[in-house]
Amino acid sequence: DTSTPAPSPLQFKLGEATFTPVGFMDFTSVFRCASTGSGIGTNFGSIPYNNNTAAKLTEERLSPQNSRIGMRVDAKVKGANVMGYWESDFLGNVNGQNNTSVSSNSYTFRLRLFWVDLKKGQFEVLAGQSWSLITPGRKGISPLPGDLFYTQDVDVNYNVGLTWGRIPQLRLVYHPTAQVAAGISFENPDQYIGGSGGGGAIVFPTTGNFS
Repeated sequence: DTSTPAPSPLQFKLGEATFTPVGFMDFTSVFRCASTGSGIGTNFGSIPYNNNTAAKLTEERLSPQNSRIGMRVDAKVKGANVMGYWESDFLGNVNGQNNTSVSSNSYTFRLRLFWVDLKKGQFEVLAGQSWSLITPGRKGISPLPGDLFYTQDVDVNYNVGLTWGRIPQLRLVYHPTAQVAAGISFENPDQYIGGSGGGGAIVFPTTGNFS
């Protein structure tokens, strides 16, 4: 029957590489019983106390910022399995606002993940921006978002008490068996000593200020 078109494949190939689009369209509604002044990601360091005017105000926010686009690429190179992964969203500034936000919410594009992973035999090497090894895993030592535990919370800042990071790194993993893996990661986080919205980031003293 030539009248029924064949379904389009989820993937497409270029040479020996398989490209798989990833992502989703999101529309989030956030309601807070106290006004934090933040976007859909709650700033846990600025929740007002009850003796503050902002604590008496509620807020409702609608946003498509958490929508994501990206691509996964898989290929075989000289016997090694090579995977590239890119993921972006539109949460590129603190409040999801800019100077046109009164009449047009022009949300800023942001890089979440961008890495390449090479696995051959029992050895695996990853380089790029990925989830830190401090992030709890659901399945072994894996950089894929579906194999990690960062909750299923609607809040894009996840959960108080959850330790996580998405930072540049070089990761080395050894797989002695299919069930066991050991890894080490050289990562480049920012130092932080507390404060609201990153206000407590460490700044090294300039020349002449050592004492």
